[in-house]
Amino acid sequence: MEMLTALGKVLRVIRMDRGVLLKDMADSLGVKPSYVSSIENGKRKPSENFVQSLRAALNLTEEEFQRVTDAYIETVQELSLKFDSENTHQMDLALKLARSFSDLTPEQTEKMKKIMDSR
Repeated sequence: MEMLTALGKVLRVIRMDRGVLLKDMADSLGVKPSYVSSIENGKRKPSENFVQSLRAALNLTEEEFQRVTDAYIETVQELSLKFDSENTHQMDLALKLARSFSDLTPEQTEKMKKIMDSR
């Protein structure tokens, strides 16, 4: 299951609504498709320059650009974690937890706390 950031969600919606392929979006931005994909999937933090280049490359309306900007701010404020680059399983698990933490019930939160406290 991929974990999208706020920016990833907004970008994907805009791209899909316009019927633009990931490769075509990347070409218009002058970046590799893997870079756009990693931003959409929350595996890479985008730069402000990337966000600014979206406006011209995708000919965003003011409303769309505001949505992208708001999503960018939310994305860069998300929890940043550093892991051994070879242990992607732990990193993926931690990111899934961080992104879904607010959706946990009090009971689930308490169970997780007990697990962590027992370490």
